Amino acid sequence: MAGFAFQISEASGNPVGRSRSRAGLYRLSIVSQRLKSLLQQEPIGVTGLGVFSAAGGTKTEFFNTLLQGRSPAVFASMDNRRIPLCCAPEADLNLAGLRKFSKHDRAVQMALIAAQQSWEESQLASKPVPPDRIAVLVGTSRSVIGKTIAAATIQNSSQILPSLAPHSTIAALSGALGQYFETRGPALTISATCASTGHAIALAAQQILLGVVDVALVGGSEAPILPSLVLQMHAAGVLGSHERAELACRPFSACRNGTIIGEGAGFLVLESLRSARRRGVEVLAQLTGWSTGSDITQRTSISQDAESTRLNLMSALELADLRPHQIGYVHTHGTGTIMNDLAEARALHQIFGDKVACSSTKAVTGHCMGASAALASVTAILAMNSSWLPPSANCLNPDPDCKLDLIRNAPRKVRPDAVVTNSSGFWGTSSVLVFSREKK
Repeated sequence: MAGFAFQISEASGNPVGRSRSRAGLYRLSIVSQRLKSLLQQEPIGVTGLGVFSAAGGTKTEFFNTLLQGRSPAVFASMDNRRIPLCCAPEADLNLAGLRKFSKHDRAVQMALIAAQQSWEESQLASKPVPPDRIAVLVGTSRSVIGKTIAAATIQNSSQILPSLAPHSTIAALSGALGQYFETRGPALTISATCASTGHAIALAAQQILLGVVDVALVGGSEAPILPSLVLQMHAAGVLGSHERAELACRPFSACRNGTIIGEGAGFLVLESLRSARRRGVEVLAQLTGWSTGSDITQRTSISQDAESTRLNLMSALELADLRPHQIGYVHTHGTGTIMNDLAEARALHQIFGDKVACSSTKAVTGHCMGASAALASVTAILAMNSSWLPPSANCLNPDPDCKLDLIRNAPRKVRPDAVVTNSSGFWGTSSVLVFSREKK
């Protein structure tokens, strides 16, 4: 793998790039020497999946919508503008035990529903793990923004509810989940903009490898559809537009002009294979590689050389002990913004060429910010297990400069043995995850 990485860096012909890439190769060697050894001793499985989004309230509904490539986007009126959005349905708090969370932020409520699905699939209620051996990690970009705004706008102290103090904290996401599932291990809310859940999954895996916990309930949730935030994104120039709401986000299309905000939550149960086998539960996939990084030269995008993305891809593949040709599908970040799609495509092409099937599902889910990597992970695992790869909706005229094997128009029947998700966000944050079929 070191030779593979060196060939890529040398191909750039950029002296500065070579210098940085040598630092990247050193980073790969660190991954190889430490994490790889631990991961070989203690493989990590995924034993539960859950999702709640505009594309569906269960993983089955969600994946079927993705395969159809049908965007649920609708127009909303904000500040005399018609802005396309992907809105999740109302959270049904009549589900067992959730009514007491009615005063929590919408992000918390969606997280509870998605997390409950993953918890049930993992059979943690009927085949339990000691509470102090379970971690809860939640990734989010804007966290409980509704409660935060509510707290900031109160002028009269008599209007302040006692619950607002804990409910407006960033840790309300992980705290509420830990309280509901009665866990006693580490409970953390992690923010790394739109790569937040990728970082959370990587950290959860490391907690398992280090023996801190046996199980991690990990995912992300985002409820960003509020005028104050949507108008911020509009002012930043990152939102797409079209006369039809469902066509506003067009990832990798030559006519793309921006992304579309979505809300949703996705969760996974990560577990050491030793624990999963001891409990006798099905392993849906293995988390075999991951890498996180940042490109501090940017605020609202990744740099056009996308070096951080390339290094993350190489590092994650090295940890997974896989070559590029062994990857059968890449779920791209694919926001539909002009520069980010181009930069991501360049990085992916340098690693995979045009030989690996790629697609973005942002046109269908909307850009769920910090929850994006969780939804991408659920998508990639479902694609691997069903052997159906979702298409990039709305990419009718692909940008010739985005030299990828894009799945378009219809799902593709492929049986990948390993899949990759790529995520990035404001301030240059980035993450790559690798999931593989369980190694018998």
